Amino acid sequence: MKRLICVLCMLFVGVSTYVFAETMKTISEKNEYGGETIMLTYSPGDGEYKKGTAKDITYLNGNKKQMKIESFFTEEAARKQGTAKEIAYLNTNEKPTKVESYYTNERIKKDGIVKSVEYYDSKGKTAKVELYDKKGKLRLTK
Repeated sequence: MKRLICVLCMLFVGVSTYVFAETMKTISEKNEYGGETIMLTYSPGDGEYKKGTAKDITYLNGNKKQMKIESFFTEEAARKQGTAKEIAYLNTNEKPTKVESYYTNERIKKDGIVKSVEYYDSKGKTAKVELYDKKGKLRLTK
């Protein structure tokens, strides 16, 4: 009986570690901003995964401030919102200055737009939006 309980506990710990654990990995110790680049991969039990993010790659500067974040979305979230990936560029106060959104193949077929770039002013409000087609040509500026 004790052996069965022990085996069940080990199995539970192993499964819960797999299902509920994010994985953090340093992929560069010195990036273009002078700091580390860290990849966080989320599992189905993680809150971020449930919100639709499968993986984040965060670029830090030498002061450990976030300067750029690449977010890759889960298949379900990408299908719902039509966005496969976003790259947010941040200022030294870790506020976004620009966000690039890369669309899914389905959305590209529907709209003919591959990506959008949204620029923000110093107050965090959208200052300008640019839309690009498959050839990389600027199609629309709002």
